[in-house]
Amino acid sequence: MRAALSPYHLTTREPAAMATLLLAEEVVTLLPRPASTAGGARSEAEAAAARVPAFEGLLRAWEWSMPLWRAGVLVPDADGDGALSEARAAAQEIESQARFAPLRRLLRPGLFEDGDAFLRAICSDVMRTGPDPALGVPVQAGLDRLASRHGLVSVRSDRATVVQRAEHRLGTRLGAFAAPILVRGGAARALSARERLADSLGALRRAIEALAMGEAGSADELAGASRGYAGAFESAWPEVSRVAPEEERAVAGTAAVTLVRAPADVSLVASLEAAGSGITGGASEAGGPTGTVVLMVVRMIGRGGR
Repeated sequence: MRAALSPYHLTTREPAAMATLLLAEEVVTLLPRPASTAGGARSEAEAAAARVPAFEGLLRAWEWSMPLWRAGVLVPDADGDGALSEARAAAQEIESQARFAPLRRLLRPGLFEDGDAFLRAICSDVMRTGPDPALGVPVQAGLDRLASRHGLVSVRSDRATVVQRAEHRLGTRLGAFAAPILVRGGAARALSARERLADSLGALRRAIEALAMGEAGSADELAGASRGYAGAFESAWPEVSRVAPEEERAVAGTAAVTLVRAPADVSLVASLEAAGSGITGGASEAGGPTGTVVLMVVRMIGRGGR
């Protein structure tokens, strides 16, 4: 099971991100990058950090996650399609398609073009956890496009926003399960937990994929796999939580995870509803592309001192 995760969630390290980094085999997120130059990737990044302090700030804010990037758990693309390029395509779609006209007042034309202005804007917005819909709306739409095309689940936190309430109305609930997760503990502990729980996580991931594909008996498979994973987590916890020098103390909790099938452009249609456009239908009713995306909605239901 692969997942598409908002970079805003990664910055806040909220439960939606922490659950995904444990439960998913691979996690795709949008990685802001400087415009390409003749130098190598490292020299480009260093030069961009000198020109754009917000880029350096984001790299520092994400420093905790670097082991996950190096391990290939966090990646910037899915099968060669990048999350950043998909966000740009979503922004262009909003600007060019008549049905998205009500959203254009939220955007800034040309913002997603390459250059330091875009890099400064996206890095600043991700660090502020997303007050600017000119960036946040295309970013989420791009991640959903990527998830729909490559069979990823697209992660949501369970926030009672107008947009997310609209998304819930547009989707169809597939199933749900409870899962213990690391609420706090850093990348090293997440990698340790993933290794120790590899077998039970593999079974849970396969069950989620089966449910998303509508396979017969997948609901029972998911229930059994989630119970097996919960038992394995409890058994592994003494080792996962072992205190080590310079490591953040581990805290576990229980997340309720709900899987929902929705139109591939659910975030844009929901944003249209929130903007008061009067459009309340799914992708086909709104004249958008066919296809669906499976949303994985994460809500904390308990936090313990294990």
